[in-house]
Amino acid sequence: NKQMSNETHVSTQANQRPATPIEKLKVALFQDGMKQVVNYYNGNEEEAKRFLTAAIEYVRRVPKLLECNHASLMMAFVQSAQFRFMPSGVSGEAYVIPYGTEAKFQLGYQGIVTLLYPSRKIVGISANIIYENDVFEYEEGLNAKLVHKPTFGKPQGKPIGVYTVAQMVGGEKTFKVMDEPAIMSIKNLSKAKGSKESPWNSDKDPELWMWKKTCLIQHAKLLP
Repeated sequence: NKQMSNETHVSTQANQRPATPIEKLKVALFQDGMKQVVNYYNGNEEEAKRFLTAAIEYVRRVPKLLECNHASLMMAFVQSAQFRFMPSGVSGEAYVIPYGTEAKFQLGYQGIVTLLYPSRKIVGISANIIYENDVFEYEEGLNAKLVHKPTFGKPQGKPIGVYTVAQMVGGEKTFKVMDEPAIMSIKNLSKAKGSKESPWNSDKDPELWMWKKTCLIQHAKLLP
C-alpha cells in the first residue's frame, strides 16, 4: 500500500499541467505590477485588481502581446494605469500595441479628449473627416473661418483631410485643419504603421479615428 501510495503521488506530480503563457503573465502582473498600479489608484487595491484583470483580458484579445517581453508589457500597462485608463479597444482611451517583441502604450482619441476636459476651460471637442465631394472652406488669420457641408445622399469620394474644433467656456472656438499628406507624414513616423494590430490599419479604423486623433494631438498643443 505504501508503495502504491508513493507511485500514485509521483504520477500526479508528473501529470501536472504546466502554466500557460497567459497564466504566467497574470502571475507576473499581479506580483510585479500591483504595487505601482495601487499607487496610481491612490492605494485602492480593488481598483488596481480590476485594472490588472482588464489588462489580462486585453492580452487575451490581442494574443500577439504574449510574444512581447514581460518588461515592456508591464511598462505599457503601468503607463495606462498612470492615466487611469483601462486598456481597451472599445473605450478608445488607450491601447497596448505589439511591435515585434516589444509592447508600447498608446493614447487613443478618447484618451486625449478625457485629458483635455479637466482643465475646465473647454466645454466641447469635435472632429470630422473631409471628403473630396464635400463643400469645405477655411481661412486662418485674424478672421478665421471654417465651413463644412458634408456630402449627403450621394458618393462622398475619398477622404482628403480632417479638422478638430474646440469650444471654450466663454464661447470662443478654435480649430485645426490637416490635409491627407500631412496626416500620412505623421503616420509614416509611426513604428506601428505596418502592424496588423495598429489602429492605423484601415480595416480596423473605417471611421478614420487615427486621422482625428492625429489632428487633435496637433490642436491640443495650443489648448489649455
